[in-house]
Amino acid sequence: MNYQESLDYIKSLVPTLSRPTMARMDLFFEELGRPQDKLVSFHVGGTNGKGSVSTYLASMIAACGKKVAKFTGPHMLKYNERLVINGRDISDEDFAAVATEVLQFSRAFAERHPQLGPLTWFEFLTAMAVHYFNAEKVDFAVFEVGLGGRFDATNVLHNVVVSTITNVDLDHMQFLGNTVAAIAGEKSGIIKKAPLVTAAGGDALKVLIEASVSAGVPAVIVKSGDDLLKEDSLRDFSVYTANASAEFAAMVQERVQLLRTNLPVETLSLSAAYQRLNALTALVTISLSDLFASLSEADSDKLFAALRQGIETSYWPGRFEIITSRSQIMDGAHNPHGARALRQSLDELYQAKPIVFIFASFENKDARGFLKELLRPGDFLIAPTLVGERPFHKFDDIEAICRELHVACYQAVDFASAAEKAGKMIADNQGKFAEMTVITGSFATVREAKAALT
Repeated sequence: MNYQESLDYIKSLVPTLSRPTMARMDLFFEELGRPQDKLVSFHVGGTNGKGSVSTYLASMIAACGKKVAKFTGPHMLKYNERLVINGRDISDEDFAAVATEVLQFSRAFAERHPQLGPLTWFEFLTAMAVHYFNAEKVDFAVFEVGLGGRFDATNVLHNVVVSTITNVDLDHMQFLGNTVAAIAGEKSGIIKKAPLVTAAGGDALKVLIEASVSAGVPAVIVKSGDDLLKEDSLRDFSVYTANASAEFAAMVQERVQLLRTNLPVETLSLSAAYQRLNALTALVTISLSDLFASLSEADSDKLFAALRQGIETSYWPGRFEIITSRSQIMDGAHNPHGARALRQSLDELYQAKPIVFIFASFENKDARGFLKELLRPGDFLIAPTLVGERPFHKFDDIEAICRELHVACYQAVDFASAAEKAGKMIADNQGKFAEMTVITGSFATVREAKAALT
């Protein structure tokens, strides 16, 4: 296949199974000789922040002089963004070549096992990542979980350094369950014979600790003051362990103290308030690895300079991404937990000044819960009509929610009209609104905004 043919094939695949299973992926990789076991991997799941934590990890590992791969999603403009080595997306030529090989494997597998069939959409992408990263002989690989954990295609990974679950909240409930505890049970499925790091709390944390006990591995819990997002959270934080030996618990506290002492990170390249906790979670994750131990013993100054560089130079588009030339902030928040974190970042930046939002959300998402967390009286929301492979919430529904929240709402025929209206609202009401339009509700909405920049 050439590049376009490979994209066409991937887009033709079934995206999600109604009855998820690991049977196909487990057998597929078993018959290939378990190539995933050759990758020394960090496995990152959670409701929100898992892509950011994955990006911080990959950036820090690369700054330490290692060849590191990263598998994340969703992509903004090109599928290539999902397969990255040392900050560089896979080329079109390599993408097509890897997709062609995986397709051959998948078709042969389906012929041998017609009851299982060929790989589905995310399974195919995961197989591409394993194949490409092995071919490139990376030192480490960072894999972001796609959906849930227990039945996610990335759960074929077993040579895992640390399993990280950022947090757990209500999202993808049609697949994962209707309570935080149920969703935590699904996400805990990635816990293997490696330490767990999490910044979750409440019922979710109880479930995750129980899962770590069942797996026979220690859990490392990250806390950052009373407010997990406050400004000094990279210095004012605590870490405690559960289901851990005295030796492991002492090692964790020793390494955490090294982080506190040697990492006065002043500037995050990912500027949202919520990124502080993501950065901290990534730092604690990497501190549990042999890479951290070996480099801290060999040259601690070099190690901490590299970790600081990785944290301060990470790039992750569409996550509180500030486009100064357009006076826009793009954030792919798409559930109430993400909306709450986004609003806290905006309030910190603008001291609770009213905001002009461009918002569109998929129909299967909790728009009411999202907007209740995001909006304040005095804000102004513009809802563009977007067309995609999945249906979006209708304007009438969005307008009704805004009316309940005492927020003015305006319908735009497309994204360009929404952006024009937002700019005019801010210009015509000098000083009333924050100077930046905030674009949010889904990564598809952000993708529209990114496409408008090209």
